[in-house]
Amino acid sequence: MTSPVPVESLTTAAALTVEEAAPQLEEDLRKSLSDGFLSDVVECSAADVKALEAIAPWKDFNYRLFRSPAATSVLRSLLRCKLPGTTNSFEDVFQAVSCGGTLRGTPQKDHCYLIGGQVRDVLRGKLSTDVDFNYSCTAQDVALRTVAQGWPTKFKCIGPVDVPNYVLIGDEGSSCYLEGFCIDFNATKACYTNDLTMNTLLYDLTNDVIIDKTGRGVSDIRQHALRLSLAAGETFAQWSAACITPGGEELRYIKFFLRAEAKGQPHTYDADECAHVVASLRDALRTNADALSGFWLGYTLKDSLQDSKGITMLHAWVEKHGGPAWWSEQWEPLIRKCATPKALEGISGTGGNSLAVSKAAPTSQKPKTAWKAESRTWPSWLSLRRLKSAHRIVPVGEVS
Repeated sequence: MTSPVPVESLTTAAALTVEEAAPQLEEDLRKSLSDGFLSDVVECSAADVKALEAIAPWKDFNYRLFRSPAATSVLRSLLRCKLPGTTNSFEDVFQAVSCGGTLRGTPQKDHCYLIGGQVRDVLRGKLSTDVDFNYSCTAQDVALRTVAQGWPTKFKCIGPVDVPNYVLIGDEGSSCYLEGFCIDFNATKACYTNDLTMNTLLYDLTNDVIIDKTGRGVSDIRQHALRLSLAAGETFAQWSAACITPGGEELRYIKFFLRAEAKGQPHTYDADECAHVVASLRDALRTNADALSGFWLGYTLKDSLQDSKGITMLHAWVEKHGGPAWWSEQWEPLIRKCATPKALEGISGTGGNSLAVSKAAPTSQKPKTAWKAESRTWPSWLSLRRLKSAHRIVPVGEVS
């Protein structure tokens, strides 16, 4: 059994909750913005970091490293907040995870990383309180160390695996528990197994540096560019095939495209990449329509399906990039199933046909909006890309 981290090395009681600290921290970030991007971001090299072993897993990638004092200050302050379900901080958990572990009998320090949207957003001056992390040890190592501290821990299988590979720490009923996978689940796999360059960033908590796995994520965020996560020699077909359901990745692309437009900050994009997304999604809507309408479309594009404005923007995107017939032939039937009734009111489809549900003949079946009940019950997309439907929870008593 892993020995507990000494009590004196842990925060006796985290001072603030995430909700209490977040407004001031985001204000601090905004003070460092220039043209919608943190002004103090600078590139550094591997020679500038103290713990090379923490960045070694990406040695075969064309990665780049960056530092930002503003990002570091805010993220570290956030991690000093209380983890719901415990009296300790997020930082205490990361410390406990990093202490311990052996390799061939030799003590070794493990490493933790913040991932995905939180790292992307902080560069834009926005603070995400959704804390996902990766670790260099195994999920079992993490579970043993957190259970030893008495912290609520869920240890389970996600995907077609026999050995549990996922850990959730803290109060799962809260909005800011801690969850994650080992880095070999996704972070160190080929670039095409990720969705967009902007979502491939990691924050190395050992060295306080941002690891840009593709080497283009930071610059794409700065330039408001929407770009597929592809390394040299990787193909569009590989990118699409890496998703767990045909069309899922393409819906993600549209989500980010429309989200930026709704904020008045449209992305630039590569015409060939966009054309591939359209062609691939046409095929998926033909061959995988049931799965897409049953969950994925509503889950991924939920923001666009809440009101008529969102559907209008989606409609415009579809017609612009795929033509009017694409909307009427493939999209409209799915939108009827997934959008909220309020969003459908007054929206006209191609040829003047209303998408609204007829009041004279009300449907007895409610729209498929199971995704609405979800709050933070699905891991980040960095993990969803490689999941299957198998989920097996391992009770704490089985952690050994």
